[in-house]
Amino acid sequence: MQRLKSSFVAKDSQVCISTIQRLYSILKDTPLDDAAEEINPAELALPKTPMPVVYNEKVRREFFDFIFIDECHRSIYNLWQQVIDYFDASLIGLTATPDNRTYGFFKKNVVSDYSHEKAVADGVNVGNEVYVIENTDHPARRADHAKQQVEKRESSRAKSAGKCRNEDEAYSATQLDRNIVNLDQIRTVIRTFRDNAGYFSRPPRSAQDPDLRQTDSPR
Repeated sequence: MQRLKSSFVAKDSQVCISTIQRLYSILKDTPLDDAAEEINPAELALPKTPMPVVYNEKVRREFFDFIFIDECHRSIYNLWQQVIDYFDASLIGLTATPDNRTYGFFKKNVVSDYSHEKAVADGVNVGNEVYVIENTDHPARRADHAKQQVEKRESSRAKSAGKCRNEDEAYSATQLDRNIVNLDQIRTVIRTFRDNAGYFSRPPRSAQDPDLRQTDSPR
């Protein structure tokens, strides 16, 4: 087994572990800084055109028999897909959150499906309940109001600059927790958990519990 840390790929390696950035650098025969592998490709300011890939005689298209793609719902589409397509290998994707692109890429060929419900029944995962917290300042309902504490950030690795807004500022739901961090909203959630500690610390309810048949949702 070899973790690829440079352009050198041992011919006797039975298993190679690599990021897609590293694999691309090997095909391009260019060096890659180790720090670049720690950055999520989705956060990089990349061109909208696919990354160019040409044949590299040092890495034959038949080099791999199988390519296992972890978190295959991310990063292997559009810009990076041709890095995967370069190899004449069987592709096996692993993900807990497949989306329409994932099903389309693998032509809905689901080999194994281990659902959350099955995992709960097996004792691997725990069950969950939805606790609704009303938030009147959700971006889907209204703009961010003045005097709220918010943060703006460029990426998850960039330093966030927090400040109190002196004027209303509109932002979309998709920007929340990505480009905008509403600290007042986070405080609302934490205070709700604190004020309802008894609800969250009670034993799990069974299917026979009459409370499950209530029509009102907790607020």
